Amino acid sequence: PNGGTGYVFATLLAPVESGELPAWRNVKDSQTASNVAAFLKAFPSGHFAARAKRLHAVLSSRTAALIPPKIEAPTVAKPAVGIYPGRKPAENFKDCEFCPEMVVIPPGSFRMGDFHGNGKDREKPIHEVHINYSFAVGKYEITRRQYAEFVRANDKSFTDGCDQHKDDKYETYLSRNWRDPGFNQTSSDPAVCISWVEAKQYVDWLNEVTPGRYRLLSEAEWEYVARADSRSVFSFGNDVADLCDHANSADKRLGVKWQNDECDDGYGWQTAPVGRYHANKFGLHDLYGNAVEWVEDCQLKNYQGAPTDGSAWISGGDCTIRMVRGGDAVGGTKSMRSAFRSWLAIEINQQFNGFRIAKTLTP
Repeated sequence: PNGGTGYVFATLLAPVESGELPAWRNVKDSQTASNVAAFLKAFPSGHFAARAKRLHAVLSSRTAALIPPKIEAPTVAKPAVGIYPGRKPAENFKDCEFCPEMVVIPPGSFRMGDFHGNGKDREKPIHEVHINYSFAVGKYEITRRQYAEFVRANDKSFTDGCDQHKDDKYETYLSRNWRDPGFNQTSSDPAVCISWVEAKQYVDWLNEVTPGRYRLLSEAEWEYVARADSRSVFSFGNDVADLCDHANSADKRLGVKWQNDECDDGYGWQTAPVGRYHANKFGLHDLYGNAVEWVEDCQLKNYQGAPTDGSAWISGGDCTIRMVRGGDAVGGTKSMRSAFRSWLAIEINQQFNGFRIAKTLTP
């Protein structure tokens, strides 16, 4: 399964058992050894087992008197209208020098899905989603500079190989990786050739070196911030001609017969430095085009039974495949729509795969 794009998937590099990710997120900041022990009992050979064992050993060696009380981050954001602990809607902040710049998002409701007749069945049924809690979203996609700091700090090595576009399809090139995706980039371009597994590893590391509560966006949150209070095809309206001022995409000069190619922005078949195009009403850049963005949700082929509270949909679907949103630098205008959705296997490193992060603010 690949969202209709024709990709061929490899064997998983880092298997994650069903239910393991939400369980780990619920205990990774725990101060109670019994909570971690329960996780290890449920997932003794899981993806996070080694880290859980280390955490359990540390907690077991402490006395209860030395453990300060701590409010743990919820696995799903709960309604808390009007609660912004030290942060106000539209405020920008950074938790550290190398951290991504975050924008506080206002609460609200929106209709999720395709209500213009431009999409596929995967974008239906249309449903109302209510965002009644406090969270922040990266102003930009994670950049090469930010991702390089993660690699440096962890002395992390990567398996070479990235799927690259050629002759209207994707082929795997073993010489490609995030350092060399097949085109020139600046340190301010989005990091690409990133798998979902690697995006999650970045988030885990950022939570270890900052006050934490970082995560990937849910699919509903992504569409909410992409629409930015709009009901049009794009956040800026319905006119495709205006797309060129808002997204690195649909380039006329590619020589590939994408539908409705409109833009001649000078970047051709490559990413652009983040922030080069207009921000939307929420102050976020590059939600359309540039890099496809991983989100938390497992693959579900339509919205039947989807959550309506903004939380990630991580039950009932195939969690070895995750949703991606936002189109990319070579996509046509149909993939730039706010409602457009697709999916990929979690280990896929693709030429235009990147990510953006969120941060839970509600206590």
